[in-house]
Amino acid sequence: DETGLKEILRAQNGKGETVLHEAIRLEDKDMVGVLLSADSQLARVPLADGASPLYLALLLGLGDIARQLFEGDQELSYSGPDGQNAFHAAILGRQAKGIYLQLIFFSHIVRLLCKFFSTSCFDFKCLIIW
Repeated sequence: DETGLKEILRAQNGKGETVLHEAIRLEDKDMVGVLLSADSQLARVPLADGASPLYLALLLGLGDIARQLFEGDQELSYSGPDGQNAFHAAILGRQAKGIYLQLIFFSHIVRLLCKFFSTSCFDFKCLIIW
């Protein structure tokens, strides 16, 4: 049954990670797709103080998987360890194309801030100047 499958997929190991984390570490986009199609909210699973799937993908510089996660569920978790979030991971990411991914991710963050604070994006333009 679907509820039982979701419970299995959302089961966490000692680090608070799910099978989705392992698929990301293996850089297996197909498996990530299968897991998200089985449970579209898998990337929302609350963690104690660990890295969300999006944080992990960005930290590892896996832009395609990060985009896949974001497009699959725009309410996914952005959390990371020690009070960090996915934006920190994008900055710390290991690949040279990380700057491009940071800009894409940053544009999503600015849009979310505009939506959250019900304000125009003009108010956040100062954040774009580095």
